[in-house]
Amino acid sequence: WGAAIPVRLFDVFKGFAPAFWFPVVDDRTAGWWAVVYGGAAITGHCFSFWVRFRGGKGVATSGGVLIAIAPMTAGVGAGVWLLTLLVARRVSVASIAAALSVPVTGFFVDSTFPIMTFLVLMAAFVVWAHRSNIRRIRAGEEPRIGDPLEGGGGTESEGGSPDRPGGEGGGR
Repeated sequence: WGAAIPVRLFDVFKGFAPAFWFPVVDDRTAGWWAVVYGGAAITGHCFSFWVRFRGGKGVATSGGVLIAIAPMTAGVGAGVWLLTLLVARRVSVASIAAALSVPVTGFFVDSTFPIMTFLVLMAAFVVWAHRSNIRRIRAGEEPRIGDPLEGGGGTESEGGSPDRPGGEGGGR
C-alpha cells in the first residue's frame, strides 16, 4: 500500500493536468479541447510506449480528466467507486460501477455534447479494459480485497498480471 497512494495520485494528476491546463495554454475554450487533451492522456497511460503499449486500465487517469471537466460527476463517480469497493471488496467491480455511473450522472449534471461524448466513451473503454477481470468474476476466480494472494504476485486488478511479472502497471 505504501507506493499505491502516490502512484494513483500521480495517475489522477496525469489526467487532470492536460484536460485543465492545456486548453488554457493553447488559448482554446473548454469543451472539445479539454476532452481531446484528456483523452490523449488516458490513451498515453493505457498504451504507453515505455511498457510495450500495455499500460494501465485508465481508471485513475480518467478520474483526473473528470475532475477537470466535470467535477460534480467526478465526485459522484468517486462515491460510487468507494461504496462499491466497501461492499464488493473488488477494485475491478468498483471501477466498472463508477465508470457506468458517470454517463448517467453526467446526463443530469454536465450534459454538454463534448462532455457526454467523453463520458460515454470513457465508460465503454473502462469496461472493455476490465474484460479479463469480468471473465475471472464470472468464473469465481477474481479475488476480493483481503483474500490471500496465490504466489504473492498480485492480481491484474491490484497491479500485477500473469504476463507482466511484478505488476508493471496492470491495474491502473
